[in-house]
Amino acid sequence: MERNKGLQNIVPKLNNLLWMVLPLLVVFFSYFFLLGKDCVFEINDQLDETLFTYVLNGKYLFSGVKSYPEMLGGVPKGGMSVSACLFIPLYKFLPVFQAFMIQYIVVVATAYVGMYLCVKELTGSGIIGFLCGGMFMFLPYQPVYGLSVVGGPLIFYAFFCLYKRKHVIIDGLLILYFALGANLVLLGYVALGFVFLADIWILVSRKKNKLFLLGSLELLLAYILVNFSLFSELFLGGGSYVSHREEMVITGNGDFWSCVWDIFLNSGQHAFSYHRKLILPILAAVVFYGFRWKGWKRGTEAVEAGRAEKARQCRSMYIWLVMILSINVLTALFYGFCQSDIVVDFRNSVSGFFHYFSPQRVYWIYPTAWYMAAGLAAGLLRKDHDFLCKKRLAAGHILAGALICVVLVPTAWNIRQNSIWILNKSQYKNNRSVGLMSWADYFAEDLMREIDAAIFEETGRTREEYRVASLGMCPAVALEAGFYCIDGYSNNYSLEYKHEFREIIAKELDRCPGMKAYFDDWGSRCYLFTEESQNYYYLAKDADFRYEKLELDAEKMKELSCEYLFSAAEIEEGNARRMGLELFGVFETEESYYRVWVYEVG
Repeated sequence: MERNKGLQNIVPKLNNLLWMVLPLLVVFFSYFFLLGKDCVFEINDQLDETLFTYVLNGKYLFSGVKSYPEMLGGVPKGGMSVSACLFIPLYKFLPVFQAFMIQYIVVVATAYVGMYLCVKELTGSGIIGFLCGGMFMFLPYQPVYGLSVVGGPLIFYAFFCLYKRKHVIIDGLLILYFALGANLVLLGYVALGFVFLADIWILVSRKKNKLFLLGSLELLLAYILVNFSLFSELFLGGGSYVSHREEMVITGNGDFWSCVWDIFLNSGQHAFSYHRKLILPILAAVVFYGFRWKGWKRGTEAVEAGRAEKARQCRSMYIWLVMILSINVLTALFYGFCQSDIVVDFRNSVSGFFHYFSPQRVYWIYPTAWYMAAGLAAGLLRKDHDFLCKKRLAAGHILAGALICVVLVPTAWNIRQNSIWILNKSQYKNNRSVGLMSWADYFAEDLMREIDAAIFEETGRTREEYRVASLGMCPAVALEAGFYCIDGYSNNYSLEYKHEFREIIAKELDRCPGMKAYFDDWGSRCYLFTEESQNYYYLAKDADFRYEKLELDAEKMKELSCEYLFSAAEIEEGNARRMGLELFGVFETEESYYRVWVYEVG
């Protein structure tokens, strides 16, 4: 008897697998720390753009400046809003790489903790929470978006516990953490929408729950404070500048059902969930346990307390499973609707917030929703597995656990094969020769320091005193090194500046209709696009390529205060001379990815 009592005291401690976040973080980041700046990250929309919203906001934190001079000739502060203001202080006080890695660790830890707590609260199983949280944290999301993908389970957990009146203070802190860490226009508006619907249900059903309503108010007020400039512009108008997004041409997908089906199966950009192999098991659970509903209803009326509680838990999990699966279906339908011609035409016909806001990004809820659904389906199997082994309870538990693992393994393997972890493992095992650009390759810090030193030695001028432009390489490389750039990547800068910059590349755009449409109809990448290299901006030093018929308006470059052109490929001498470009020097290091030809502009 004493032995059984001791086991009962130990089991809850073993079942609380929240602490597993620590060894999982060690596994996740092991190759990052072994490689240092030679580790690999997603570049697109991360290292080339969103990262610098943090860098510039951190640099000018509490300064009161209204324009950041480092990029696009002075990009308005409103055009560099961050996805998660929670992390701005990191970039104020730490080097960029260290700040980015700390942000990444916090985001990954939040992914596991949120999904673990959420699934455990819904199913009562820490093991299932561990399995779902472990898969969720290894998904290939971009940390620059903060909690905009991974924060879904955490905010659900906070409000679910508020509804049940559990640890209220912690719930309030989690709500604040989510509001500071998840972008309003990526996941925040989805969370607010669901909370609003829950508030209506509480009021209509006359369920008195002031704590839930106060939590809803806290989330709304936090988002209003964090996004005050956005709300004031939306409701009061009078933005400080006309955004280049006013000129964007939004495109959709005319085939409604193929669009719906594709997003339902695969999710979308920046919110990959690799859930396809979970869909059939989840549907099977919904159908099979639908036939168990009446049995559970009778079970709730049973005399035995244990049987009645089990039946109530099963009914609750099944309701949540059906609701979440319905949300996933409605999300796909809503995405298809947003991509339909009627909605796209409407957005192109209006201006302001409703022109450039992308409501179809509601699919960012998919990683959260699909792994919660998988956890609930597994929870039902664990709790109600009588059909596997009616007489022997222990055997039924073992069979249920084995079946859960077998179902989850293909998805876990798929996540592993597509994770950033596997890329860095290959980078380490192959001695950094897997052909992927690392942080060190991309930013070429030593090379940029050499160029800076050479210009200073020749002219005695610091980087703040002149402007540069980049050709055949991302402006982010020069920007990270501290150069002031006339080009850059921003999703919200001045339309007037876009038109001015366009004059530099006008002849090149006329020769390349594809790049002309890319710049004119979108324009967030304000780069020196050319017919010869088009939108490829990773020219390596061993590339057999040079510019021979380049036509840039050097006079317009000078008008925008650009004095140096950093080119990742040589410009044919006669071609350079015709444009008024004079070679200042050629720079490379043994380790550098690039060879940079630096030209003085006219």
